[in-house]
Amino acid sequence: MKKQSRMTLFIIGALAVVAVVILFAVQNIPPSSEDLAGTIGGAEKADKHRIEQISEQDVVLGETSEETVYMLTLQEQATELANMPVLERNASLGKMPALERAQVLEKMPALQRNESLEKMPVLERAEVLEKMPGLERAAVLEKMPVLERAQTLQNMTAFQRAEALDKMPTLERTQTLEKMPVLERAQSLQVMQDLSRAETLEKMSGLEKSEVLEKMPSLEKSQQSLEKMPALERAEALGKMPVLERAFTLGKMPLVERAATLEKMPVLERSQSLERMPVLERAQSLEKMPALERSQTLEKMPVLERAVTLEKMPVLQRAQSLEKMPALERAQTLEKMPLSARAETLGRLPALARSQTLDNMQQLERTQTLERMQTLERSQTLNRQQQPE
Repeated sequence: MKKQSRMTLFIIGALAVVAVVILFAVQNIPPSSEDLAGTIGGAEKADKHRIEQISEQDVVLGETSEETVYMLTLQEQATELANMPVLERNASLGKMPALERAQVLEKMPALQRNESLEKMPVLERAEVLEKMPGLERAAVLEKMPVLERAQTLQNMTAFQRAEALDKMPTLERTQTLEKMPVLERAQSLQVMQDLSRAETLEKMSGLEKSEVLEKMPSLEKSQQSLEKMPALERAEALGKMPVLERAFTLGKMPLVERAATLEKMPVLERSQSLERMPVLERAQSLEKMPALERSQTLEKMPVLERAVTLEKMPVLQRAQSLEKMPALERAQTLEKMPLSARAETLGRLPALARSQTLDNMQQLERTQTLERMQTLERSQTLNRQQQPE
């Protein structure tokens, strides 16, 4: 009996061991190739979804960062640069177009502004001062030693040069002019206010005065001869002049002749000449040109210079010029304009050009522009409704 019981227990134990072994083997059977592919596919999908989420976040953060940099005001840029050592400050300023550089310097404390200008090469300093308002320009120039002032002024266009000299006391004006070559001296006196010219000539020493009085009639005669030429010959003659002299000569022409001459010049020469003119004269000259030539000329200018010029034009010519530019350049130009001018101009563009322009704008500028356009549209609708039929 005892022997039979032990046998029964042994059989039960053996069966239990076999059951455990079979269960373990079943749980560890390798998955089929289909199941395996499904599992890997699911893991890949999960990873892909996670990567896509991270990528989207990164893009958003990148855009936010770029917008923050772009939205720095001129005052913030000026404050940031004013805290740098002068050489580092000038290196940063040197990367900006002349007009933007002038606007930033204008916002700086006088000490840092004058320090930066003093360390700039003469040509660069002249170009920046040309873009500053007349009073600011005169104040900066008055702080310079006479010779340095004369060298800076002679590298500016005669109109800006004369405007700055007109604002100086007579003695300083005369001393400055006497240090300039006779051509620049004569050009400056030609476009100065009558009273300033008379006072300056009265204070000028014998040799400098006789040189300039001899030169002025020949300049006038040369100007009159140019104006009598056909536009193409006039353009060819001006093309042989240095850019400052060319800009001065063009600036003295009647508007119609000036525009006709500019139209016959190669695009780059035309753009360089216009850039050295006061912005209002530049805009008036471009208004008289066909839309294609106007657009080609503006495209050669730095973005801010282009925006400032277009802003001075009637909205119709502004829109026509921008329509012929690539969408990205059009968007960059409009972003530099005041909001009201930007919205008004976009409203005059054909639907496709308007849509492409908005697509290429920074998010903040796009939102602000669309809001302003809706406001303008509502206002125009109300005006039309209020008009008597």
